[in-house]
Amino acid sequence: RAKGTGLGLAIVKKIMEDHGGDLLLDDCVEGGARISLVLPLVSATEPLPAGVAESSLTEAEPAARKAASHGP
Repeated sequence: RAKGTGLGLAIVKKIMEDHGGDLLLDDCVEGGARISLVLPLVSATEPLPAGVAESSLTEAEPAARKAASHGP
């Protein structure tokens, strides 16, 4: 590749790990590679993982958490 710093996947891996996920890289037998983004399953009623700020959630997620914590 002619351009780039080569840091893209390292940055993605760090972001994924900061949010409780992981980045998996595998060689494919047929050639090429497989990249898997593993995301944690977090319920709206569960506390956020350590280090994840409410401000890092999408606009809908804080409202869903608030509604879930107040019951039906």
